[in-house]
Amino acid sequence: MRPTLTLKKLHFYSAAAVLAMSVVSIGIFWWRNVTLAELFASDYGLLSQIISGVLIGAGVALAISLFEFKTQIFNELDAIGRMIFEDAKPRWWDLALISCGAGFGEELLFRGAIQPWIGIWPAAVLFMLAHGAWNLRKIEFILYSAILLFAGVGLGYLSHFVGLVSAMVAHAVYDMTVLSLFGWKLSREKKSPD
Repeated sequence: MRPTLTLKKLHFYSAAAVLAMSVVSIGIFWWRNVTLAELFASDYGLLSQIISGVLIGAGVALAISLFEFKTQIFNELDAIGRMIFEDAKPRWWDLALISCGAGFGEELLFRGAIQPWIGIWPAAVLFMLAHGAWNLRKIEFILYSAILLFAGVGLGYLSHFVGLVSAMVAHAVYDMTVLSLFGWKLSREKKSPD
């Protein structure tokens, strides 16, 4: 029998992950003498970065969610999502908090700290591996790995050409949209008479 994931545990794990990623990022910034001004430097204003992040994050999330709803190829990922929603029963603000934490922490680490040091594609590979995409025996995980790799590359180019804030917002909006649509799908299944 698997342990129950409570909302309190979900919050704790999310906060611990964001804290760990932030500490590692700060260590890399300190080691490489990177200032906040350098980290967040962009030719685009804050509002432009936020708008581009929202549009790109939501657009990609809708496309991937539609693909998943039509193909239902991600069975094991679906099971993880069901565990989160059925055990922890997150509310929309819980999803927003978790999504913002992931967008901030992961992008700070992968796009802010690691990418300038090793490049867009190597940072995207590390991003893919950090999300557990190393089981390449099933088509589901090969596809999941490819999506994560290209998401990492896309976020890398977004950060490089538009700014780190844009990548953070796109990541957070993507996560929030996918989680919300998954929750909506589950609620529809429960209401369905079959």
